[in-house]
Amino acid sequence: MAFRHHAANTAAKLHAHHDDAFRLCCITQPCEAPGTPTIPHTRDPNAMTILAVRHTGIVVSDMQRSLHFYRDLLGMEVWADFQDESDYVQSVTEVTGAKVWMIKLKAADGVSIELLQYLSHPSDIRQPPSKACDVGVNHIALQVDDIDSLHTKLVAEGIRFHAPPTLSGDGGAKVTYCRDPEGVIVELVQILNP
Repeated sequence: MAFRHHAANTAAKLHAHHDDAFRLCCITQPCEAPGTPTIPHTRDPNAMTILAVRHTGIVVSDMQRSLHFYRDLLGMEVWADFQDESDYVQSVTEVTGAKVWMIKLKAADGVSIELLQYLSHPSDIRQPPSKACDVGVNHIALQVDDIDSLHTKLVAEGIRFHAPPTLSGDGGAKVTYCRDPEGVIVELVQILNP
């Protein structure tokens, strides 16, 4: 399956009316959805600029199980596989004595997901899966080329979905949410008329 990064490359596309399909809107105009607070779309010209989204990190309890999901079922490509217990990783993570197994996988456009298993701090404690409305980092979105076939394949593998692929309100995409082996919400999106 071909994956493309869901995030847009232009400032205009950073404002999304809905995660499943970006609609361009004028940066200087506030969103006019009922009940939406007015938020300016321009940024401070003196603000630092983010150059790119590098990767999304997911801490896992079972690397093999998560690797099966992201590599074997979703078709992402492993481009790095290593362990690190250096002072650097302990300092950056604030986990004393950390020994981390990291596998980085990339989509067709090169954007990556990093799986991390803390070998030094094993944990089978799993929080209940978060609800889609919970505050905080909530889900990752992956763009696919054939959502119906992928849905069928994943269901056959026992992957839990919130709903089957559903047409977005504007008709621009088919979207579904599923759960990875750790309960992380993964949004799958097929843009219908790019």
